[in-house]
Amino acid sequence: MNILYLGVDNPVDVSVAGVQPDKIEISVTNARHVKKQDSYIIRPIRPGNAYVVVYANIDGKKREMGRREFRVKTVPNPVAMVNNQQGGAISQSQLLAQLGVFAEMENFDFDLKFTITEFTVSATVQGFTREFTSKSNRFTQEQMGLIRNLNRGQNVYIQDIKAVGPDGSTRRLSPINFKLK
Repeated sequence: MNILYLGVDNPVDVSVAGVQPDKIEISVTNARHVKKQDSYIIRPIRPGNAYVVVYANIDGKKREMGRREFRVKTVPNPVAMVNNQQGGAISQSQLLAQLGVFAEMENFDFDLKFTITEFTVSATVQGFTREFTSKSNRFTQEQMGLIRNLNRGQNVYIQDIKAVGPDGSTRRLSPINFKLK
């Protein structure tokens, strides 16, 4: 299946048997493209479909050599992680040793970086829910203090996680739930 992703450079190699690369050009619907040496970088405009049409200059005439349909999809959401974990059991010392929350792309072929821009840490202390928000990917002093005052068996919730991707869009990520061991 041919897929192009929004907001990223999609490298595409194009060749025509018996035709030199400098005699080949393409046109693309629903996307912008630039030639980079003997290949192309395609950046789709919106979800849906895009068609790549390949042309070759043969004996001074531009001839269509083929076309291919591509599905245009948004990049999937990354997974929020702390200590390379998406939740589960963690020791208090392990959690306190972490710098913050990070976004990882799982099972995705492009090397994309998402940056966590906000998250909230909450826990129940003496029957009351306490929560503190960070406006970056780093734990705040208040969040670390909350974790420091918890006991084994208590739950720590990291939620309202927001990340910004290479296309500039903000994504809401799934929460992380830890139980202190």
